[in-house]
Amino acid sequence: MIIRLTLFLSSHYRRIWPVILIFFAVLVGNRLLYTEIKLQDLQHSLSLRSSDKENPSGDNENCWEPMMNPLSDSSSPGDVKQPRAFSRYLNMGFPKAGSTSMYEAFRRAKFTASHWTCDARNKLLCGECMKDAKVKGIPLLESCGNFTVFAQMDYMGNNETCIWPQIEYLDDLYKEAPDAMWLLPMRNVTDWIKSVNKWIDMRKRFQICNFPHINFEGIDSESDETMKLFYCNHVKQIRHFVREHPSLTLFEFHIGDPDVGDRLSTMIPSFKASYWGQANVNPIKPLL
Repeated sequence: MIIRLTLFLSSHYRRIWPVILIFFAVLVGNRLLYTEIKLQDLQHSLSLRSSDKENPSGDNENCWEPMMNPLSDSSSPGDVKQPRAFSRYLNMGFPKAGSTSMYEAFRRAKFTASHWTCDARNKLLCGECMKDAKVKGIPLLESCGNFTVFAQMDYMGNNETCIWPQIEYLDDLYKEAPDAMWLLPMRNVTDWIKSVNKWIDMRKRFQICNFPHINFEGIDSESDETMKLFYCNHVKQIRHFVREHPSLTLFEFHIGDPDVGDRLSTMIPSFKASYWGQANVNPIKPLL
């Protein structure tokens, strides 16, 4: 059998040789194609991992930049088209993200406004007051100074107290002011973390906070990645809530945007662009 095959190949090698070459060429070509496909898959996987670092929540929603489109329907949080007065203006963002600038701007516009404290003597902290009102089942805003503008509601104390109405009390805030404007100031998240680190012991105080519904456990707050995820998930929570409650108006802005004053002046009749400025800037020198 082997001898006959050998004789056949030797007598017909000129005809068979091209077929053998074609067979090996196809085999090598398929192998190269398979390798190229695997490399493309690897590049795609690395791209996804890089994207996850920018947006740790793992989806396509950009939680680092403000949504700027006009609010045309309940699925698109953004600016309103026509200026009008709102029942309340509530800062739904983070401390160290323009809350003092917001407070000063609305005061210039002659709105009654609070920032962190909710009485004239600066002894009643808004966060503690709202928590107490929540426990008693009474309106949070009316009970805590009844201001038109609440520029900072959260409170993290050294006595194991962590209160964030803009995270924990969304239903209560909406029920009391369903036609409010919710303001969401944003900044570069790395710069935000640096500012938190410089402000006395604020970073340490995050350790006493736990918000399971947005996947934040304070014990892990020493990690910058945990803080970034906290930031991102809160932004998305606010956007989702406004989509589900279209009577609200969500105004997102970057605190470094020079057009913030202009944008607010087109939305709020009594607000002038010149009212907006930058306040309470951290010193460049880090806190020792």
